[in-house]
Amino acid sequence: MDVDNIETISSQRIEELWFADGNIILQAGNTQFRLYKGILAARSPIFRDMLALPQPPEAELVDGCPVVEMHDDSAELAIFFSAIFIPQYFAPFPNETTFDKLYACLHISHKYDVEYIYRRSLIHLSSGYCTTLEKFDEYVYNSHLLNPLGRPSWGLIVQRTSESSTPISETAKSVKFVRRLRLIALALSVDALWLLPNALLSLCREIPTPIDLAQALLPDDSESESHDESISGSLNRFLPKPFVARLLHGYGALQHDPFDLIAYLTDPMDIEGCEDPSRCFRSRVQTAHRAHRRISQHPLTALHSSTPRSWERVLSRLCPVCGTSLTEARKAARQRAWDKLPVDFGLPPWPELERMKAEASGPNLFC
Repeated sequence: MDVDNIETISSQRIEELWFADGNIILQAGNTQFRLYKGILAARSPIFRDMLALPQPPEAELVDGCPVVEMHDDSAELAIFFSAIFIPQYFAPFPNETTFDKLYACLHISHKYDVEYIYRRSLIHLSSGYCTTLEKFDEYVYNSHLLNPLGRPSWGLIVQRTSESSTPISETAKSVKFVRRLRLIALALSVDALWLLPNALLSLCREIPTPIDLAQALLPDDSESESHDESISGSLNRFLPKPFVARLLHGYGALQHDPFDLIAYLTDPMDIEGCEDPSRCFRSRVQTAHRAHRRISQHPLTALHSSTPRSWERVLSRLCPVCGTSLTEARKAARQRAWDKLPVDFGLPPWPELERMKAEASGPNLFC
C-alpha cells in the first residue's frame, strides 16, 4: 500500500485507515480515519489523555463512533497512522524510506509523544547526516561501496511529474533545497541538533553565490502553503530569524576561511629530512596554486577540494618523507575544519552533539 498516493472515497475516508470495527473517528480537515482508541492510547500518552475526555451528549457520531477533530495536516496524519497500524509501512533502519514518510513521522510522533516512531525517525534521519569526518568522507567518496548499514536510508529524491514544464535540473535544485531546509527547521523544533552541522553545510553548498543567497533571503511575503517548494524567500519562510543569523555567520565562515585548509602545502617551506628539496617544494607550490584556484571558484567545497585519487597523484610527485608529512598535515587541517563546523553555526561542539545523538537514538538502532 502506498499512502504517499492515497486514494479516498467520496466521503474523504482513507480506505486503508478505515477499519470496520474501529471505535473512534479522527478527522483532519475533510479527511477521516476510523481507528482503535486502545491502540492509540497505548502508543501515545497525548492520545490517551485526549481520548479519555468525555464526549458531550450532543457530540457528533459517524457510524456510531465519536468524531475527534485534529488540527494537523491530513497527509501527514495518513502517513503517521499508517506507521502505527500497517506493519512494515515505516520499518526500522536500515530499511529504505522516503522523505515524506520520514518528515511526517518525525513531526507527528514528536507532537503526540509516540516514542518508538520518534526514535525510529531520528535514526533514519541521522543515517543521512553523519557526525564524523571519516563517515562524511565515506558518503562523499565511497557511497557506492557502502553496505546498507553504512548508507542513508532515505534521500531528497525529486521526481518530475508529466505535467511539469520546468526543466528537471531547476526543479530538482529548488525542491531539494527546500526539502533540506524543512528538515533543518524540523530538527531545530525537536532539538535534534546533531543533525544540523552537516545539513547546514549541505544547504550552504546549494547557495554558491551571493545572488543565490540574496534570493533565499528575500522577505517571505508569499501566501503559499508552508510546503511551497520555491527557493525565493525560503530561509525566512522556514527558519526563525535568530537562526537565520547563525546560518549567515556559518555561511560567511565557510566562504572566507577555506584557505586555512591548504596552508600546510607551503608552510613550513622546508620539511626536515626531505630527499629532494627543490623538486618537492616546486611540486608543493604547484599543488597549492591549483588548490587555491579550485577553492577560489568553489569555497564551500574546500573540505573536499582534492579527492583520494588526486591526492595520490600529489604524493607521486613528492619524496616519501614529504608525502608522509603532508598527508598527516592534510588530515589534521581537515579535522580542524570539521571540528570548527558546528561552532561556526552557533552549535555545541561535536562531542556534545554526539552525546545528544546517542541519548536520543538509544542502544538499539534496528527497532
